Order: sequence, then structure tokens, then C-alpha cells
Amino acid sequence: MVDEHQPRIVEGRPVERTARRGLPDGVDRDALERGPVVRRLDAERIVVALLAPADAPPVAIATRRHGAVVHAVFQPTIVKGPRGAGVPWHHVLRLPDAVGLDDPLVVRVVGLGFDADVDLAVPPR
Repeated sequence: MVDEHQPRIVEGRPVERTARRGLPDGVDRDALERGPVVRRLDAERIVVALLAPADAPPVAIATRRHGAVVHAVFQPTIVKGPRGAGVPWHHVLRLPDAVGLDDPLVVRVVGLGFDADVDLAVPPR
């Protein structure tokens, strides 16, 4: 089992902190039913909110830039037995490089089985 308190750093910028249960400010639970939600905290950090089983939060690995898109790389936590209903989790991630608060930012959540062709346009703060 992956220990979410000791995330494995693969490449890019390391995570700022591990998964936190609950919704970050400004994110509605209904929005998570459609997939992950990404919001800016400042020029160097974003928060990614998503639904995952209560006993198996995903582990944020790193962020990396691919052209104009920032990939937020996650690893699912492996557990035995049936997975429970999804509950809100959020991660604070550092961007690979600073992005101005008024500049466009597109984030792709990678590694959790979401549609790889869907990029999330992050609104200005």
C-alpha cells in the first residue's frame, strides 16, 4: 500500500503537502461529480479537488510542464476489498514554474483514469 504521508517524487516539482480530506474554499461538491476541479492559490500553487474512496486517497506525485499544459501527476492508492463511495479530497501542488495570476493556465490530471484528452482551464484568481 502506498503511504500518502510519504509521496514518491518522480520528476518535476514535489508536492507541497499530502491529501487533505474535505473541500477547499470555493469548490462545490456537485462540481466534483463531473471530475476533478483545479483552482489557483497564487502564482506558484494550485489546489486539485477530486472524489476518491475515504480509505484510499490518491497520492500526488509531481507537477510538470508539457508545452502550455501543466500535468498534475497522481498515483492511486491500492487497497484490498471493495471501495467505498467517493468523498472529497484536495491536494495543494506547486507549479513547475510561476504563472501570473491573470495568465492562462491549463492543467491535466494524470494517473487516475480520467479522460486524458480533457484539459481543465483554470480561471484567473
